[in-house]
Amino acid sequence: MQHHSTATVESKSVPGVRYILHRKNDVRLAILTRMTVEPKERLSRLLAEARALVAGPQSGYDTLRFDALLSVAGAEVTTLEGACVLCFLQGTEGLLIDGKAPTPAEFMVNAPDALRREVVTAIQEMLSAAEDEPQHPAQLVN
Repeated sequence: MQHHSTATVESKSVPGVRYILHRKNDVRLAILTRMTVEPKERLSRLLAEARALVAGPQSGYDTLRFDALLSVAGAEVTTLEGACVLCFLQGTEGLLIDGKAPTPAEFMVNAPDALRREVVTAIQEMLSAAEDEPQHPAQLVN
């Protein structure tokens, strides 16, 4: 039996770059859950407060408070995305940041925005795929 614990994906947004993702398994999912429980709870509270602010009985609402809520919610989303990258990005090929191959943490902070979004989206798609579905069949190198 041969088992591949990773999948290599050709980047669509940055030609010549490939990223290597750990395939999902129970251990990585458990780690991701532990890393994301609190940010998910905070995000849920922030969004509920924003909805209540907009739906309130007053004709207008505090736009400064609403903007602050959205800003903090955006930071929580970035935190959740970072947790996905830390759990599932093994590395990259063909990408140097400041002259060296980035760690997953360096990738999350310093990679080109389009590539970071692509990797986060690929991880989210992998996580949402059913166990019997192939994960990124058109993009897999191995």
